[in-house]
Amino acid sequence: MKNLEALKTALEENETVKQFKILERAIFNDDTYKREYASLLEAQQRMVNAKEKNLANYGALKREYEAKMEKMTENPLISQYLTLQETLNEDVGMLFSIIEAGVNSGLNRK
Repeated sequence: MKNLEALKTALEENETVKQFKILERAIFNDDTYKREYASLLEAQQRMVNAKEKNLANYGALKREYEAKMEKMTENPLISQYLTLQETLNEDVGMLFSIIEAGVNSGLNRK
């Protein structure tokens, strides 16, 4: 449990996490930003579903998503938020890989 608490504290004190939380509050407290972001996520979901189901309209949905993403990233606040989100997602993925390797290593020793 000590390691978990240390990890939690390290994440809370991480500058990237702090910046992300500030931007997240700014975006989700603004109705316009919130609507635009929700619209982007909906377009992304439609695009992913179409790709997974091999639908003929995948290309059109991908273009729609890319156009919305381009429009949103013109806003520096949202652009920075999305960049930090991507960085944190990569960090979380790496963290899970490290934890998984540790768990597997522990299981293999028994």
